[in-house]
Amino acid sequence: MKKTFYFKLLTIILLSGLFVSCSKEKISFQESAVTFTNDAQNKFDTNVKSGGVTGVVIPGNTKGFIMLYGDNNKFGPYYLNIDGSYKITDIPAGNYKFVLNWLNPNDISDNNYSSISISVDIVAGQITNLKPIYL
Repeated sequence: MKKTFYFKLLTIILLSGLFVSCSKEKISFQESAVTFTNDAQNKFDTNVKSGGVTGVVIPGNTKGFIMLYGDNNKFGPYYLNIDGSYKITDIPAGNYKFVLNWLNPNDISDNNYSSISISVDIVAGQITNLKPIYL
C-alpha cells in the first residue's frame, strides 16, 4: 500500500515537472504610464526626475520629524533616526521649504513642538547634503 502511494506521488511530481518544463509560452507584460497620488492629492508621473536631501540634527537623541513643502506638493512626515540623521529620497526636483519639528522638553505648553524652516533645492538625480542643524 505504501509502495503504491509513493509510486503515484512520484508519477504526479514527474508529470507536473514535465508539463511545466515543456511550456513554451512566454509571459510578457505591457508597460503603461503610471500616475501616483500623495496624501495631498497632488499627482506626478513616474517620468519626473527626483532627488533627495540628507543631514543630521544635533543633539542626536532629538525626537522630531521633517516636512517638505513645495509649490503644490507636501511630503512627510519623515522621522529622524535615533542618531538624529535623516535621508529623504524620491522627491521631485524643485525648491522646497524644509521644516524640522522637534519635541522641546523645556517647553511646558500644550504644544511643545518647536520648528525651524529653511529653503532647500532638490536637484534631479542628486542627494543634497544639508549642514548639521544644531538645536
